[in-house]
Amino acid sequence: MKTDEDLNDALRQRVKYPHGSWVMKEKGKILVQMPGYSFTGNIPEAQTEYIMETGRPWGYWVLSKQGQIALYNPTPCVHLSEEGLCGIYEIRPRACKMYSCRRHPIVP
Repeated sequence: MKTDEDLNDALRQRVKYPHGSWVMKEKGKILVQMPGYSFTGNIPEAQTEYIMETGRPWGYWVLSKQGQIALYNPTPCVHLSEEGLCGIYEIRPRACKMYSCRRHPIVP
């Protein structure tokens, strides 16, 4: 999601590396939040559909140096079975239980 220069400046005045949480308020529209500041934005239909399919209409975001907001939608590890068993280790390591895989942006 491309942001305008005024918004970039406003975000960077608050913190050096703007980041925070986001939540889908309605189809195609998200609320982006950080301490003391929030704004709404539109996202493309393909990403909206993906978010709806995951069943997790929330996540976290970061503002890149290029002025783009990258949305992340944490999802379970790809190596987990439907029963929640690890496909790699017999006993799932604690670090794996806490880690959220697929930390790639859904809106580059």
